[in-house]
Amino acid sequence: MDGTHWLEIVEGLEREMRSLNQSRIGADDIRRRADEALRAAEAERAASDIIDRLDHILILSTEAARVDVCNNTNCPHYNKNCKMR
Repeated sequence: MDGTHWLEIVEGLEREMRSLNQSRIGADDIRRRADEALRAAEAERAASDIIDRLDHILILSTEAARVDVCNNTNCPHYNKNCKMR
């Protein structure tokens, strides 16, 4: 793929991330697509700025898709979806 194709993919994913309204399902879909795009870009040795942007999208979408997991060791829901939040 050429550079403009990768640029279109990255810009599309960034646009979707900006329009994401706290939707965990939408973030999970973007995360999956960003992961696939990142793997393909690395395999094709795309420009480093494209790979960096895809990596950033992957990090942001992973964080947005994460379920609130309790990290309070004294809570009965520790390391699970906390019902006390």
